[in-house]
Amino acid sequence: MSISGDETKVNELTIAVEKMIGMEGLAILVELIPSFRKIVSSRSALECSNTGALMEQKQMILAFQAFVRAVRGLGIPMVLFLDDLQWADTASLDLIQALITDPESTSILFVESYRQNEVTLDNCPFSTHLEDLKATAKFIEIQIANLQKKDVNEFISNIICEPQPSTKSLSDVLYRKTSGNVLLVIQLIKSLWDEGLLWFSYRKKHWEWNSSLIESKNILHDAAHLMAEKILHFSSDLQLLLKKMACLGSRCDKSILCLLGDDCKDNDREDTYSMSNISYDLDIAIHEGIVKKAGSKYIFAHDQIQKAAYELIPKCEQSQWHLQIGIQMLRACKDEDLDNNLFVIVDQVNRGKMHITEVSQRIEFAELNFLAGEKAKASGVFSSAALYVEQGIGFLDENSWNDYYQLWLRLYTSCIELEFCNGNFEKLAEVLNCIITHAKCFDDKLRAYCILIFSLGGQKQLVKAIEMGLDVLERLGEKFPTNPDAKDGMTEVLKTRRMLEGQTLGTLIGKVIKDRRVLTIMEILESLAFYSYHGKPEYIPLFACRMIQLSLRHGWCSFTTFGYALYSLALSTYDDIKGADRYGKLVLDIMKHTKVWYQHCRVNVVIYGFVFSKCNHLHSCLGPLAKAYRDCAKIGDSEWLVVNANLFVTLSFQCGKELSSVEIHLNEAEENAKKWKTTTGFHNTRPLYQAILNLMGKANHPTLLEGEAISFTKEMSNERGRENVQLTSRLQLYQMRVAYMFGDLDLAAHIVQESHGTEGVFFGKYEACEHLFYDGLVSFACARKTNEDKWTTFAQDSVGKMRRWAENAPFNCEQKLHLLEAEQCFCAGRRKEAEEKYASAILLSGTNGFVQDQALCYERAALFYLENGDIEKASNLYGKAHNAYLEWGARGKTDHLCKHSPF
Repeated sequence: MSISGDETKVNELTIAVEKMIGMEGLAILVELIPSFRKIVSSRSALECSNTGALMEQKQMILAFQAFVRAVRGLGIPMVLFLDDLQWADTASLDLIQALITDPESTSILFVESYRQNEVTLDNCPFSTHLEDLKATAKFIEIQIANLQKKDVNEFISNIICEPQPSTKSLSDVLYRKTSGNVLLVIQLIKSLWDEGLLWFSYRKKHWEWNSSLIESKNILHDAAHLMAEKILHFSSDLQLLLKKMACLGSRCDKSILCLLGDDCKDNDREDTYSMSNISYDLDIAIHEGIVKKAGSKYIFAHDQIQKAAYELIPKCEQSQWHLQIGIQMLRACKDEDLDNNLFVIVDQVNRGKMHITEVSQRIEFAELNFLAGEKAKASGVFSSAALYVEQGIGFLDENSWNDYYQLWLRLYTSCIELEFCNGNFEKLAEVLNCIITHAKCFDDKLRAYCILIFSLGGQKQLVKAIEMGLDVLERLGEKFPTNPDAKDGMTEVLKTRRMLEGQTLGTLIGKVIKDRRVLTIMEILESLAFYSYHGKPEYIPLFACRMIQLSLRHGWCSFTTFGYALYSLALSTYDDIKGADRYGKLVLDIMKHTKVWYQHCRVNVVIYGFVFSKCNHLHSCLGPLAKAYRDCAKIGDSEWLVVNANLFVTLSFQCGKELSSVEIHLNEAEENAKKWKTTTGFHNTRPLYQAILNLMGKANHPTLLEGEAISFTKEMSNERGRENVQLTSRLQLYQMRVAYMFGDLDLAAHIVQESHGTEGVFFGKYEACEHLFYDGLVSFACARKTNEDKWTTFAQDSVGKMRRWAENAPFNCEQKLHLLEAEQCFCAGRRKEAEEKYASAILLSGTNGFVQDQALCYERAALFYLENGDIEKASNLYGKAHNAYLEWGARGKTDHLCKHSPF
């Protein structure tokens, strides 16, 4: 496909790709494939942001997906043929897998070619790729065997333009000699011509051959050996050149041959072996079908030909040849060309490393491997980068940490970063111990400690990650209390508020942090805040305030934006809703001015998912969260994609969106979580998912949070699960909710006794309001049933707290407050007040747009009138409750209502 000459299509493609992934995506494509600049040359300057290694790898995949979708959008069908995939590395296969399984990439045919006999089940990445394909994609498997006898005859007939009956005697001999191996057939035909066993008779005007001599000819049933015999007929210079090329791989650029220069000539040759000489010899190889030329690259016509040329080098000398080529290229390479040839040089040297004994050389090549690893890492190819760094470490001896300390430290630090990205935590721990043992000072160990914190978080060992982070921060001079309480948080909030007095947007972002230690502290604080939400939420105000304080002293950085979002959240948890709203809007202004594009995915979670839900209509928060979710998917921020997904689907449920649509959003979000291998984080959404299934009538026992999504009993007995306070609290909330809604008051009461007063764990999320609401409803029901004072106390506590929510966000909470007050009056026997409160709760639910709350208000009011003997009104309200639940999509609840209603 070529569109470079069509300016209209170039512009259409550029606009389509930019729309898919933005200018950042274009920048990634240009960095990986410079020729992509042809479609963006007229655009503004492109720069890739530093978003962290893991995210960069995902951005690369997403950029390619966006490009393929953009091409599809232009109505251009594509066929992508990928050959010899048995040799592909993991990073390439991950990209291929992502393109194949992308549901938006239609009108594309992928053809994958590989050799079955070279694919092993134990250590070949391609075998894993095949298994994944079988599980995720539809494909047709085509086994390509050797040619049949009739096919060989047809093939020969077409080559020499003779009728098939005439060529049968020749094709029968060739078939017996080659067993139908097409490469052998082609090369044998050529060798027969070279040896005069196949000739064209000008007198008879057709081809002839000597079948008896061909029959007696000894033909090896191995294409490599056959090709080796042919290569040995070439000049010594061309033989040497082909051997060198074979060492370099299946293809070789002209610029590399220029670097090798005289090293590609026979030692007996006295004149200079110039590029013109090399080109002349290669033209012979091209003519003989050994090599093909594509642009500036020379490519072996078949990998068996490359194998043949390579095997002409004695096996015991092959590693020395590689080393010689690597050293020759390195010495001939100018500084400005080193980067372009770095991988080739390092690969060659590494294959001959066992012959390098001189210490200075080993150190030089260790340095080169480090540079190659950094370059591969920058391209998101972490598996290859880790191999380069590991090879670099292999060039060092056991005392290198002392003799060549800086190089040793760079290699080992890079190694732990790459093993973290590759998820190889066992290897990471081994290298970490080495750094912690031998590094000379704490600052040199700092990056290792950071990776350890992130790896613990990545393995969901959240409490350990927080403890390790607090220890590292203390050693950096940032101490925190061991068991903070609300007073500690309030003290820090007040201190920060005083420091912020008189500050403007200009002063907040006018200075930039340059101290690397401070940047590391900010990075750790941001990660710990994320872990604390799931493990120890009491630390969040402390981390938020410390991030702001450091920024006010040292300047702004990308982490500062998130710090202000957390500070806004901290203010909201201490009931300073106006302050939270003000700083929430300030964060959005900072985002506009600083253009740290990837941070808004994280900031929107905090601002719209936690803060604005207390001071803005809940429905208005859905759009920004949906955008943040989509943008997380675009940039590959998998951890925050899951957080956004959790909040978006939860808020959709709380807004009263039709349950089947919420279920669809949940399934889509889970598919994305699987794609980015972050299903553990998505687990926190499963209590909600099961509650939705119960309400929709898709659970065997609607009063129990047990089913295909999650098991309440199993999760609550899981020790690791109990460390995740968010999961535990969600399990209790939704179990309490379905038990109450489906009439199991005893179970709901049991949950209330275990969880009353713990709504603070939700840290300001609207789920805290929901917890208070159902806690109060259950408590009032139990108070009426048992007349026990504790239930009245529980209920009144919930009503008092709900009043504060309703004062700050009446459009979200006043219907809940009025229903609780109606239940309170019902309990106290104040009938007239109860009637007024039920009526206002019903009206406000509809006005504010919460159909699920209106359905519950109708149901509770119906029960009230039924117990007070007003059968007609109760019947009417039951009918309205049924219709409202039906509108919400809660068919399981409507069935329950029909079954248990007295009407």
